[in-house]
Amino acid sequence: MRGLILLMALGACRDDPGVAVYPDRPIFVDVGDDFFDGSTPWEGQPRLSLGAFYEGGATETVVIDDVVNHFYVYSSTFLVNLSTDRVEGLSADEIVASNVGWIGGGIHWDSPNDLSDWTTMHLALQSDNTDYNALTIGMNGGEVEVSVNASDYGFVADGDWHDVTIPLGDFNGVDITQVGVALILLADGVGGGASLLVDDVYLNQE
Repeated sequence: MRGLILLMALGACRDDPGVAVYPDRPIFVDVGDDFFDGSTPWEGQPRLSLGAFYEGGATETVVIDDVVNHFYVYSSTFLVNLSTDRVEGLSADEIVASNVGWIGGGIHWDSPNDLSDWTTMHLALQSDNTDYNALTIGMNGGEVEVSVNASDYGFVADGDWHDVTIPLGDFNGVDITQVGVALILLADGVGGGASLLVDDVYLNQE
């Protein structure tokens, strides 16, 4: 039975991120045909798991322990559920917007990590709510935050799953050797109850 992690309030970078319940799940579970390998199955190649939105194998993992590594929901803008509609693992994460007009959340590290060995970020995204066409993906390093439009990398809120691959160099200005926020999900103009599925998130060398 999956446990639940209660996320604590963030002390920096965002005002009053609030709290959220994030489903805890194993880093890697071999359960035969029920476990999906994703669009690019892991076969030992270099891969960094950010500890959220991914259940498969990796050569390195930064575990979200809620002590020094956290997943924050900014200002209680959404809840996270599990969905069996997935492309990888046993489940995807469903972001369900609160009725505040936007969503925002991110993976925060108390001590910055050097990501210079990695070249690309991979995500799988799905929504049938066009509010999420405004979704941006961001990163913060060296006190510089940069976001890019998910739509520029092939995502469209049409109800289908889309693989999104972003070169880390596109986060132009971010100090990739001093990353404190590895993933930022933001979207303005999102109505209450709007759903976004996120899965198969990792960094690789391509």
